Amino acid sequence: TNLFVEGTSIAEVACKINDILGRIKLYLEANYLHINVSKSKFIHFKTPRQSTRNEFDVDIRFGDTPLQKVDCIKFLGVIIDERLCWAKQTQHVTCKVRNSISQLYEMRKILSITLIDTVYNS
Repeated sequence: TNLFVEGTSIAEVACKINDILGRIKLYLEANYLHINVSKSKFIHFKTPRQSTRNEFDVDIRFGDTPLQKVDCIKFLGVIIDERLCWAKQTQHVTCKVRNSISQLYEMRKILSITLIDTVYNS
């Protein structure tokens, strides 16, 4: 589940988020539902100009538990960072492809070309 909030200042956004999270907590308690707060995180998206400014400490809480601020997060298999740039996603995909290619290279010593083709296409 994702929650996107915008505002003119960081303090306004933090106030809105804490208000919404408080209402979500009440709803969950009323319906006997639970969120694993230890897995909950938040990210502050910024423009390139904003990323050079000093960062304020933002206190985002779900009930009594503070949420951890992260610089990047994996969403639907895609790594998104706070500046919405693709460098970390590209690096992740490059590592995975490089690993797969090296495994195929090592398989050529052991398997026939038909089996390697089957592995490649799977």
